[in-house]
Amino acid sequence: MRRAIEPLLYARIEPESEHRENGLLHPERAIHAQAIELSSVSFDNGPLPTISAYAEFQLTFDRVFTDTTQFYDWMEATDWLDWALCLGFRFEDGGEWDATWEHSGVDFEIVAL
Repeated sequence: MRRAIEPLLYARIEPESEHRENGLLHPERAIHAQAIELSSVSFDNGPLPTISAYAEFQLTFDRVFTDTTQFYDWMEATDWLDWALCLGFRFEDGGEWDATWEHSGVDFEIVAL
């Protein structure tokens, strides 16, 4: 199941101007996940699965965050980066199904300084 679904997943962050004006250094519009790891899949609600996944993004800033608390403070001051997260599935015809409206929240963690 995992091998069939994981290649169809996408995750990207589409920052708002507040993020860029206050320290996020990315010239492109969307920041695509470098890796997506599927944790669980359920078809209980229909043909498109409910999933839990871990997405890894590389974000570059004009400042150093020494811990996750500083990063959360930055996110709160710049209108919460998690609202810029888009999740969904890519289809064979090149289309996408955006599941963002169903996501129940995200958790960001600093993994490297």
